[in-house]
Amino acid sequence: MLDFIVKYWVEFALGIIATGLGVACKRIFSLYKKEKEHEKTEEKNQLLEEMKDMMTSCQLDLINKILPHEAALKEEDKKLNQDITRLNENVDILKGGMLSLQGREFKQDCRELLKEDHVITLIEYETIVDEHKVYNSLGGNHRGDALFAAVQQKYNNSL
Repeated sequence: MLDFIVKYWVEFALGIIATGLGVACKRIFSLYKKEKEHEKTEEKNQLLEEMKDMMTSCQLDLINKILPHEAALKEEDKKLNQDITRLNENVDILKGGMLSLQGREFKQDCRELLKEDHVITLIEYETIVDEHKVYNSLGGNHRGDALFAAVQQKYNNSL
């Protein structure tokens, strides 16, 4: 009977020891995995910090390289803006001159078409419509528009 008790108690004790070792191994392995993950996280954070430092350094280098040229670039921008302004003024002057010439001719053509003894042909009407578009695109005023409206009315009445 003593053999029986010793045998089962030894098995029971060894089973408890094996279970304890299994739990301890599982706990140690779990702690090992957490430590590895913690190390990876720290490495990532350290790498991220190094990258941020490098980016900041690069930005500062770039700023330091650009700053000496900033005044010259602003001066060039100012000159370009002045040139653009002068070009716009010249275009406006040319546009005004073109309007003066084209407007005078357009109004004269309208007056010719509005003469009582003149019958407006389709070709003349299409031409005056195109001339009116040009007149308006150059900034023509209401006087030409009024003459054109009269030509339109005369042409429509003759149909």
